[in-house]
Amino acid sequence: MSKDAAERFYQASHALNVGDRKIPVLDKDQAAAELLASPHRYQCAYKYLQQHRSANVVELGFGSPRLLGALADGCTAYTIVDIVDATGDATLPANIRFQKADLSNDFPFPDQSFNVAIAMMIVEHLFDPFHSFRELARITTKGGKVFVNLPNIGSIRCRLHPLSAAAAGRTHASDKFRRLV
Repeated sequence: MSKDAAERFYQASHALNVGDRKIPVLDKDQAAAELLASPHRYQCAYKYLQQHRSANVVELGFGSPRLLGALADGCTAYTIVDIVDATGDATLPANIRFQKADLSNDFPFPDQSFNVAIAMMIVEHLFDPFHSFRELARITTKGGKVFVNLPNIGSIRCRLHPLSAAAAGRTHASDKFRRLV
């Protein structure tokens, strides 16, 4: 897939998922409460960052600025990376910067740039996951921490989710796919 094709795909996907709605950026206390609610995929990363307050963090494929206030709180720097800038016109804390990059390619950072790397629900979207894991290891300092979350498509909860979304009147992903083609 060409770089332009990947970017177009994710721009269209973001537009379908978010549309004209503004994604609220929670203040750090509201975001912390959501992160500590059980279960949350960022919970382990959040707890670690609270204990390592001067971390230099990269979040790959961040998706939404909603929880950044709490995640970036106390970090020296928090770099968010994605092929499409989903921050919109959100006011972000001063220690957060956005880096546009296609993560299917080499990551745009020097070796050992970050002591914490976060990749939540992104690796499965990339062309070559093995390359992605090598790149994660390359940009993370020796002894650094890497948080990766992958979908568990085998769990009963994941298998029932489309049904619960339909029952709640929410649009199913297949309906959105039909609008894409």
